Amino acid sequence: MPTSPESNDPRPDLVVTVHPSSILRGPPEARDESFAGLVADLRFAASLLDATV
Repeated sequence: MPTSPESNDPRPDLVVTVHPSSILRGPPEARDESFAGLVADLRFAASLLDATV
């Protein structure tokens, strides 16, 4: 759903997040926080998709 530069649509065309394997490869003590961040990013992306329907 690309938008033109002239568009007034404030939604991003791209959502960037971490690769899931980076959470497993990272420090064990940071996994819960990293996973929560990934889930928040995916929920944000899903909300953008829901807004287009």
